[in-house]
Amino acid sequence: MKDKNFDLLRIVVGIVVFFLIISGLSYITAGIDFLKFFPAVSICPFRFITGFKCPGCGMTHAFIHLSQFKIACATKKNIFSIPLLLVMIIYLFSGKRIKLLYSPVIKYSLLLLIILFWILRLYFKF
Repeated sequence: MKDKNFDLLRIVVGIVVFFLIISGLSYITAGIDFLKFFPAVSICPFRFITGFKCPGCGMTHAFIHLSQFKIACATKKNIFSIPLLLVMIIYLFSGKRIKLLYSPVIKYSLLLLIILFWILRLYFKF
């Protein structure tokens, strides 16, 4: 029996990658920049309640920058956008979860890295 959560996750990842491809093609062929259509204010619930950026803040803008091949802009918005997009693409096309990410050492290292990034983001306000 297939795991329904696994199928749903793959569908969601596929939709995100599809829209990133559309965004990139629209930018390359017609010069349409979808970032102009996003609000200037943040829609992050954590930021709305606390006033502070969460570790995921800026990910949508970063992904759109990546679809337009603006790597420097994407890393300024959120440095985790590149590795996350790579994991999503690998997951989408392989149809399997990356087992390396489930090892305890990797999981806790990533968690520590995200917490350190968050602390630095809060302290330096970038």
